[in-house]
Amino acid sequence: MSHTPGPWTADTTHPERELYMVWARDLIISDVVNDQHDNAEANARLIAAAPELLDALKSLFADWVTLVGEDLKEQSDDVSLLWKHCEETISKAEGSGHEPGRS
Repeated sequence: MSHTPGPWTADTTHPERELYMVWARDLIISDVVNDQHDNAEANARLIAAAPELLDALKSLFADWVTLVGEDLKEQSDDVSLLWKHCEETISKAEGSGHEPGRS
């Protein structure tokens, strides 16, 4: 599964509205309703950054795998947990069938 190509942008130009929109070209990716905690703008910005965040994580993780090799993930619990977290996060974002550590 692949996502709608970026860039995604958050329309936060009208804070008095009850709704923030996240756009990719002419497509609405998400609409974030302003909630009681006023997190809607922050949530919209995070959603809009998702494609870049995923690309950055995949690039950093692939470089880490290349530089240190997969043997490092067994060196310590901290590294093993971080390694697993990167793999799981990429898999979660991309859906099933993703081969962790590969771009």
